[in-house]
Amino acid sequence: MRAFDPAGMLVAEDSAEVILRLPPTIQIKPPPAISCDMPAVPLDASNSTQADDLAALWHTNDGHFSGDSTGWMAAADRAGTYFFTLTDTLAGCSTTDSVVVTGEAVFPDADAGLPQTLTCETPVLTLSGQVSTGSNLFFEWDTEDGHIVSGAQTLQPIVDAPGTYELVVWNELTDCETTATVTIDADFKTPHAEAGKDVQLNCLAPAATLNGNASTAGNFLYAWHSPDGHILAGADGLTPTVDAPGLYFLTVTNLDNGCVGMDSVWAFADMEAPQLTILPAPTFTCATSFLILDATNSSTGSQFSFVWDTDEGLLLSGKNSPSPVVGAPGEYVLTLTNLVNGCTAAGAVTVPADTLAPDFEILAPLLLTCVRSEVFLQSSAGTAANFLFDWTTSDGHLVTPNNAPTALADAPGTYQLTILNISNGCQSTQKATVIEDRQPPDVVVGDTLVLPCDGAPVRLSGAAPGTPDPVFEWNTPDGHFASDPNAPDPLVDAPGTYVLTVTNAQNGCSDTGETTVSVPVSLSFEAKTISPDCGATFGQIIFGDVWNGAPPFVFSVDGGAHFSSHPVFDSLPPGNYVLMVQDLEGCESLQNVTLTDAATPTVGLEREVSLTWGDFYKIKPKIHFPDTDIVAINWTPTLEIDCPTCLMPVVRPTEDRIYRLELTLASGCVTTAETAFRVEKPTDFFVPNAFSPDGDGVNDRLILYARPNTVRRIRSFVVADRWGGVVFSAKNIPPNDPSAGWDGQTSSTPAPTGVYIWTTEIEWMDGRRQVWSGDVLLTRKR
Repeated sequence: MRAFDPAGMLVAEDSAEVILRLPPTIQIKPPPAISCDMPAVPLDASNSTQADDLAALWHTNDGHFSGDSTGWMAAADRAGTYFFTLTDTLAGCSTTDSVVVTGEAVFPDADAGLPQTLTCETPVLTLSGQVSTGSNLFFEWDTEDGHIVSGAQTLQPIVDAPGTYELVVWNELTDCETTATVTIDADFKTPHAEAGKDVQLNCLAPAATLNGNASTAGNFLYAWHSPDGHILAGADGLTPTVDAPGLYFLTVTNLDNGCVGMDSVWAFADMEAPQLTILPAPTFTCATSFLILDATNSSTGSQFSFVWDTDEGLLLSGKNSPSPVVGAPGEYVLTLTNLVNGCTAAGAVTVPADTLAPDFEILAPLLLTCVRSEVFLQSSAGTAANFLFDWTTSDGHLVTPNNAPTALADAPGTYQLTILNISNGCQSTQKATVIEDRQPPDVVVGDTLVLPCDGAPVRLSGAAPGTPDPVFEWNTPDGHFASDPNAPDPLVDAPGTYVLTVTNAQNGCSDTGETTVSVPVSLSFEAKTISPDCGATFGQIIFGDVWNGAPPFVFSVDGGAHFSSHPVFDSLPPGNYVLMVQDLEGCESLQNVTLTDAATPTVGLEREVSLTWGDFYKIKPKIHFPDTDIVAINWTPTLEIDCPTCLMPVVRPTEDRIYRLELTLASGCVTTAETAFRVEKPTDFFVPNAFSPDGDGVNDRLILYARPNTVRRIRSFVVADRWGGVVFSAKNIPPNDPSAGWDGQTSSTPAPTGVYIWTTEIEWMDGRRQVWSGDVLLTRKR
């Protein structure tokens, strides 16, 4: 095709091809007739035209396809007319042809029945087959894995094994055969029955619980029984309680299949009580301090427990042994327990007693007097053959042997008789008191008498107050009686010793008293002289005690030229003095004394004292005069001394030093002394034991000292009070550094004086570490 414009020019040109498509052709092969041997026959149009753009389809109005009806091949299972159409999908034209299927496949009906299950309750089953009706039918059962017991040519055979059972039905006329199958399962699973472990019954556990919990759980029935035991409770559960020995069976029934499992368990019993044998006990007497009971013939061993008890006796030891020690008569009960099975046996034994003591008394003894020196002691016990006698006394005295029924005593006191019954060891004791009346008279004589200067006699004085019917008798070895010496108050006219004897007529006791008659005794006295001190001119004489005179007394320092009633004489210059004392009767006594010139007082100090560096030392001077005479004290130098104006100061020299003491006395005298201190300084490490932070520049800080090149550093330094409270601490400080020490301050206030505890850790030059601790005294002078 061409296209031209109005000018006749060609402007476009194209072409097209026209193709003629012929309808497809169909060729269908004649199908065989339907029969039981071929219940479905092929419909075959494969010889028809085949192309990719052709669509093939089989269809029927009175037949039936067995399978897919699209495509050139199909299958028919029913007689009828079957159409085949080929359609050209490009041209839209189609071609149809048909074929007739004849014949019929009439199969008999066959039903093998429902599946069933063989169980322990139904070990055989009857199958239930069904077939079409008619006389021309034959049927038979068969199985490859089961077992037909009987009736294989019947519709209801009996089987006893699981498997697949096949029912074959054959129509003799059509030769058609139908097969049906049924599956028979089997459930013969026996449930697991586990009766558990054997149990032990004993006195501790008379009943026990069996444990069947390990058995199969689910829809099961549990039952326990025993031919010789006894089930107390729970026979239909897994944990029954039994209280008798025997064999117990557990039966577990599966309610779904009727299968039964069984297991058994033993219940053993140990109910045997221990053997208990207690031998008769001996008799408890007074000689018995203890007895041993004997149950050793009983069951013994580590599995047996002995427990003794008593209400009236006394268990000393062995309460839990077969042989206890008892200390009193009475009934003793033994409980013997087998600790393995808990069974017990009990028994008792009685310890008899023979504890009757002798019954007696001691007859009242007579009194001891100055004329009756011994008395008899006698008991009422007689002389029994089985008695032993023992007389004792702690404050008296026995003259005769002490093992007789009677005794002889010669001293007052408490006498004790113990009588022992040797047949049972029992004894009893009685006491008797021997009293004496040996009280001598109370002799009273007068004071010492002095014969007068004129020689006149003096009268003695004697008495015995409280003594009935006293008898008086005076004697003298060197004097002379001027009247009857048997009177209580005779006259005597000579010096000497006069003895008075007074006798009590009732007890014969006597006593003496004596007095002295003397001639006048000369006076004596004491006096004290005080010589003049340094700077003084006069001394002093002081009269003291005066003896053997008749007061009042007068005193003289010039041999009696002048007397004074005042015993102190002052303002006496040095020299010799004759002292005299005169009594009321003119008797005199003389002494010669001297007042010396003033002497310089002296003081003594130790010549040399050796100290270890840091030690304190208290200086104690020796003075030869009253310290009240001292009016001024001065120590020099004042370095390292706590009180330069004290008599006994405390020093702590850190180097060799000489201290000088100067004392000024009230008399104006001055005395001096010196003492030297040799100080041994520390060689390695040293912490002082005291310091005085009072701001005087001496020992104001607690410093840690070390020999040079020995201590690298002070790792820690802690000071605490007596209650553990930290008052100072420092770390990593050098030794010998005053600024690093404690200044006695705590919380910016002065710490109280007293003892403090310090602890320090030092590091030596070789790397070693060492912990030191000690105490330090903090003192202050103000």
